[in-house]
Amino acid sequence: MDYQSIMNVINSTRKGQFGINVVALISCDNRLLASGKHLAGRVQKLTIGTNIRLVSFVGKVEGKMDGGSYQVSAPKGFVWVEYPYIKQAIKSGKQYLTINYRECDERTDFESVYFLDGKVVDKSVVEPYFKSSSNGYSQKQAAAGITDEREQTKVVQYELQGIHYIGTCKADAEDIYNTLQK
Repeated sequence: MDYQSIMNVINSTRKGQFGINVVALISCDNRLLASGKHLAGRVQKLTIGTNIRLVSFVGKVEGKMDGGSYQVSAPKGFVWVEYPYIKQAIKSGKQYLTINYRECDERTDFESVYFLDGKVVDKSVVEPYFKSSSNGYSQKQAAAGITDEREQTKVVQYELQGIHYIGTCKADAEDIYNTLQK
């Protein structure tokens, strides 16, 4: 999808309301260990995110603090195109949608399937070749007063070119997700 279409959806949605749905198909090349380089260009991840609430990372953290302000560092290697939703890689020029969410938002759900050479495979087939991801616990948010990991704001990002749907219709998102799995 293009930048303007994504921003139209974001700007037409009330901040803090549930209801944004996203379907993205991304390459897993940047997640591969050296031992998994033989899989480069062969592994993709299809994700559907449903009932996502557009939250402000800074606002959420500041809301939990007793005064003071929470400073967000500029993402390393990126510049903001549209803070806090669209960022651009300095080297490649690729643009990414950044979604902030909290695990305690129980209506929000992310479901994913993996493809190897275009065929759906179990995650266990490709996972051994992935770099380990962080546990998601933010020391900086904890220092600001949000010690419960489920209350901490998490971030996921999708390259704009990989987004097949963003909008408020969950049925449309599910149809596209199911179609892309076939």
